[in-house]
Amino acid sequence: LESVLTGGRSRSNSPAISRNGVDSGVAKRAQSTGRSSFVPPVGANVRPLQAVEVANGTPRERRTIYPDPTFAQSGRSRDSHDSSTLTEEVEMLKDENVNLLEKLGLAEEKFRQSEARTRELEKQVANLGDGLSMEVKLMKRREEMLVRKEQEIRKALISKNDKSEEITTLQQQLQSASEKAAVAERKLNEAESETKALRTMTQRMILSKEEMEEVVMKRCWLARYWGLAVQYGIYPDISMSKYEYWSSFAPLPLEYVTSAGLRAKDGGSNELEETDMLVHDLTVTAGEGNIETMLAVDKGLKELAFLKVLMFFD
Repeated sequence: LESVLTGGRSRSNSPAISRNGVDSGVAKRAQSTGRSSFVPPVGANVRPLQAVEVANGTPRERRTIYPDPTFAQSGRSRDSHDSSTLTEEVEMLKDENVNLLEKLGLAEEKFRQSEARTRELEKQVANLGDGLSMEVKLMKRREEMLVRKEQEIRKALISKNDKSEEITTLQQQLQSASEKAAVAERKLNEAESETKALRTMTQRMILSKEEMEEVVMKRCWLARYWGLAVQYGIYPDISMSKYEYWSSFAPLPLEYVTSAGLRAKDGGSNELEETDMLVHDLTVTAGEGNIETMLAVDKGLKELAFLKVLMFFD
């Protein structure tokens, strides 16, 4: 009997200790979750007392022993408290399960999003890899082209070195030809400028019609006066040569002077034509009229005036 009682007491002590620990844990969980705990009434689930048989001793000594009523009442209170504690723990576990399910759903959503991002990144990486492969191919082609160009340049340099002397000679010839061309161009420009100057001077030296008539008239007067000087023996040493010289330019001095006088007096057109013909004939005979002829005639008149030949016929 003592062993049974001690065993019952020992069993009754351990649930109390566990109950205290569970109560503290339940109170903390209830505070953390914010849910109200439900405690069933004490007197529920009352079980009838059962007889306890003592196994020690002989069958004769065996007898039925009933437990203490106070002990049974305390056992029932412990059972009801344990059931309420278990109910609270079940509710807390359900709440925790709901929370875990929500977290699991969020984690699955994040996982799906991360998978989608991973697929997008894989696509981008694949596209980038294709682009890089194309760039690599292009770079290889460019390298091949550069190698070919380098080989061609080397061949050209080799051939150029072989023909460097010929190129140098041709360059020297070209330079000398360019210098000669520059000299020829310079001379051509000088010749053109000289030609223009001569043309200008020639235009200035050619006498007009009126100037030529004046020259012919002066030549006739010189031939006429030197002829009179020969006739009257004035300056016989030079008069004959002067007469021959001026007569060569004016073979008919008297006729020209007479026609000029008649033209000045009458002013007829026929006589003008005859005078023009005479001037033309005298010009052709004496050569083309230019400024030298005018200067020579003026010089002859000055010489005639200096010798005072005209004084003898005034």
